[in-house]
Amino acid sequence: MKLLLENWHRYLGEDKSAIEPFHVTKRNNKIKGKTHYVVTHTPSNMYIPSHLYKMGIKNVQGLADELNAYNAENEGIFESPKLASDKTVLKTVLNIIEASLYREERIQF
Repeated sequence: MKLLLENWHRYLGEDKSAIEPFHVTKRNNKIKGKTHYVVTHTPSNMYIPSHLYKMGIKNVQGLADELNAYNAENEGIFESPKLASDKTVLKTVLNIIEASLYREERIQF
């Protein structure tokens, strides 16, 4: 049943991920016995380091939604596949994470 629900959620999310540059990816390996989710930048296939935000599917999805909302408001600023080499855009991503409710509170920005 769990696999069926995961496939259904993946099916529902496919349509969205084609439009939005950030999506949530479930990692194959468990870390300390827990399922690990990360925010992935679709055009470059790179992920945001998970130590910057709270773990858990709802927190990770909330952060991805915030980043995608910012992208929609600013004419697709995050849609470049060369996001990792653009320092101003990376600073913007870090500022969004710092102001987010989903950021890891132990990390000092």
